[in-house]
Amino acid sequence: ASATALQVIPGIDENLAQAIIERRAGPDGMDGTEDDMPYRSPAELGLGGLPGSGAPVAPGAPPPVVASAMAQLFTVRSLVFEVRVEAHIGSIHREYVALVRRNSPRVVQVLSFTWN
Repeated sequence: ASATALQVIPGIDENLAQAIIERRAGPDGMDGTEDDMPYRSPAELGLGGLPGSGAPVAPGAPPPVVASAMAQLFTVRSLVFEVRVEAHIGSIHREYVALVRRNSPRVVQVLSFTWN
């Protein structure tokens, strides 16, 4: 999620959203690279030191009561993915783009499909 999307969650301001993104991006500070550090649970977000999380508290994090309520609003697991495939057959080149939802490890629903 972008900083703007994270700020839609009550209790997450610009500073906390940026702290979440910076930790997720890993040491190089760039999203989408090999050193990214994805969160394994909402408790790892450091939202005010959720009870039993053992996770460090992010700068500007809300109090534990607010953080606990926030943790009920989201997850760190992705369900929707964009898939891009480039096909080259002879002189014909086409890029296919699909938006898919993973309902289970074996069930994937195609939400949209297009090509350029």
